Amino acid sequence: MSSAFETSEGLARLRTQHPEGEVFFNPKGKLARSLGVLALRYEGQQRGEPLWVADVFTGIGTRAIRYLLETQAVEQVHANDFSERALALAKENARLNGVEDRILFSRKEANRFLWHANLQETFYDFLDLDTFGSPTPYLDSAFFAVKDGGLLYLTTTDLGPLCGVPKRAAYRHYGAAAFQWKGCHESGARTVIAN
Repeated sequence: MSSAFETSEGLARLRTQHPEGEVFFNPKGKLARSLGVLALRYEGQQRGEPLWVADVFTGIGTRAIRYLLETQAVEQVHANDFSERALALAKENARLNGVEDRILFSRKEANRFLWHANLQETFYDFLDLDTFGSPTPYLDSAFFAVKDGGLLYLTTTDLGPLCGVPKRAAYRHYGAAAFQWKGCHESGARTVIAN
């Protein structure tokens, strides 16, 4: 499998398009992914032992690969995505970066992945939950899959509704009123936490 669409982010080289069709990759998410790397580095330094990491919506594998290449904290990453195309591209990107032997791949719906981890008593030190849209449907299962004292790193593409654009979306998704104002990012974070 090969693709003409290649990019780099941090230390990772990435193919961003599957030959059979479109796979979602948001280059604007680089800051959130870089903050995840920093959070994981700090967590690793504080614990002083290798961490077990889950990337629940791995997509093309960017986060999982960067966690392995840019930190000394990670023992292994469990990379999950329900999209067959995204997972195939994530595996190719792992090989391209020489980290395929340190990533465990799975193809499950996110809640099933998280509840299965809980049932198997596989609790993660660092659980990365980067949702497309509202994270609310995954929070309960995520809290049960992260270790006691572990870190849940939550990012979302739902910033528009959480900042009042469009106006009714926040009420529909979160049961909350959202407004456009300079503090909408903080009130949006509080809305997600309250749900």
